[in-house]
Amino acid sequence: MVPKPRGGGAVPGGQRAVRVPATFTLRGSRLSPRVVAIPPFLAARVSVAATDGRAHAVFIRADRTYRLSVPAGKRASFVLPGQRPGRYAIVAGSARATLAVGTENG
Repeated sequence: MVPKPRGGGAVPGGQRAVRVPATFTLRGSRLSPRVVAIPPFLAARVSVAATDGRAHAVFIRADRTYRLSVPAGKRASFVLPGQRPGRYAIVAGSARATLAVGTENG
């Protein structure tokens, strides 16, 4: 008789889902850092904090356009599926940053 595996939310094969952080801060018309680099094909937890006391709509232009609503003075995040190498725009009004997938910062 083969013992049955027990809970824990493991992914088949005994591995855990990998998510890399991509964290931005939004203040007025400025997103920082200007560039965040992540490895290709891995899911990223994109997180944006609005530190200027205003709510913002943030758009991530990757394999499609994703919309993130960030409440005033709060943080919002979502999981971006793994992307091919490239430079993807992060846009909030006139604020701009780049998610550099498979490249170096800068």
